[in-house]
Amino acid sequence: MNRILFPLLACFWGGSFVAIKAVVTDVPPVSGAAMRALIALAALILIYGVRGMAFRVPRRDAVRLWIAGLFSQSFPFMLLFWGETKVAPGLAGILNGTVPLWTLVIGLVLLRDVEAFTRRKAAGLGLGLAGIAVIFYPAIRFGGAPGEFEGTLALVGMAACYGMGIVLTRRLQAGAAKIPFQASVFQQQLSAAASLALIACVLNGPASLWAPWTPKAFGAAVYLGVCSTALGFLIFYHLISAWDAVRASAVTYLVPFVGLVLDFLFYGRIPKNNEIIGVFIVVAGVVLVQGLSRPAPVKN
Repeated sequence: MNRILFPLLACFWGGSFVAIKAVVTDVPPVSGAAMRALIALAALILIYGVRGMAFRVPRRDAVRLWIAGLFSQSFPFMLLFWGETKVAPGLAGILNGTVPLWTLVIGLVLLRDVEAFTRRKAAGLGLGLAGIAVIFYPAIRFGGAPGEFEGTLALVGMAACYGMGIVLTRRLQAGAAKIPFQASVFQQQLSAAASLALIACVLNGPASLWAPWTPKAFGAAVYLGVCSTALGFLIFYHLISAWDAVRASAVTYLVPFVGLVLDFLFYGRIPKNNEIIGVFIVVAGVVLVQGLSRPAPVKN
């Protein structure tokens, strides 16, 4: 089942960059990020209510989950939405692909006991990043456009925040007193929705959460909230719980591949030679990171 959920998650996340671009064209970026989080929270409330899933946790654990939610959604959503107002989606894609590397570095430096790291994973991470670079390199042009450097820094910050959020979530889901991933997803979503809505109201006014929305932008936000966030994070944190953070975060290497396929299906665009070569390199990297056997138990 996990090997089915892994590519399904890549499909959910593969259309995110196009959807975000549709949102920030009409709506202030922080307000767009807040709407994404609010729609995701509403979707989770519906899913949890129908399935009778538990989401309550002790107050001490809730605080830790809310902090993790700031890094796993609130901060990176703001940086991603704002960054896509300054740079091309191709550059956003390649920087998003560095999430597994940030996950690895943060896990090793700050939380050494979280990850079971091997040479195979190191090779797979490096190969996957090389494949993404091959795919997007021709599209990256630093032409000195206003805000391009700042937008790039924002997207690097986004990837680092995602890496921190992944490592913190893995730590909370490990050990004898681990928190079920369903409760972790809900509490982190609650943290992201509340913090982003508050920031959007302060920066753009409460009306920014509903007034400037066009049908196209709102439809894109619904996709982002339901598929990319609510269902996406449920699947992602399940994979973190079942595998490990580095292995699960390798899903970001498949996102460019999904983007190429969707581009062909919806717009008839034929992939270029560098894109085809890059896809094969990415798949090889994912195979190395995923491995053929279950990962070693996490030490706590």
